[in-house]
Amino acid sequence: MLSRLWNALRTWDRNARRSFDGDLSKPGARWRAYLFFHVFDHAFLRWLWTNFDRVGDGVYRANQPGPRRVRAWANQGIKSILSLRGPSPQAFYALEKEAADELGMTFETVRLNAREASHKNQFLQLFEHFRTLPKPWVMHCKSGADRAGLASAIYVMWAGGTIEEARAHLSWRYMHLNNKNTGICDYILEAYDADRQETGIGIEEWFQTQYNRKALQKSYDAKVGRV
Repeated sequence: MLSRLWNALRTWDRNARRSFDGDLSKPGARWRAYLFFHVFDHAFLRWLWTNFDRVGDGVYRANQPGPRRVRAWANQGIKSILSLRGPSPQAFYALEKEAADELGMTFETVRLNAREASHKNQFLQLFEHFRTLPKPWVMHCKSGADRAGLASAIYVMWAGGTIEEARAHLSWRYMHLNNKNTGICDYILEAYDADRQETGIGIEEWFQTQYNRKALQKSYDAKVGRV
């Protein structure tokens, strides 16, 4: 009974999300977008909890903002936003991009994964944004825990920080759990650190030349017994 109810709720949630195509100009689209954002994207949980913190000079991390928080960031001098959720037809993306565009903020995206190793090109895009985004800027995922934690850890190492400083961004402080699924974020960082200790390789060069998504994912799956 509970299983059927859960499956029915998931089907309803999935169909509701797909019914919004990202066009806020259509009749009734805006109120539906806010409904989907606050209910289906769980934005009501982020009204007070923003998971906002400093990563480096002019670089910050947070969870998914709504238009009001985007405006607050602009008023605080934030110039750019990097969404780690990638482009999407869903409400969270449409509302955030509209607000950033109206305020003249740079808005970029990279689609990272929290439960499996991301593709090499996604990480290389990340480094390009590190170099080019006007500061100060904020990076975020949905909860600001896993993808934002990994990207922040990578930024710390890229900017010359220590592995201890990088690891701190993948911690309970940001609600990141090193479990069977999201532990892949920690595993990527530790795989890099092992090579760094042996060869001194920089993190961007490591992703360019040594990162093998399939091999790393296979190794992690074997470690957690998910083969």
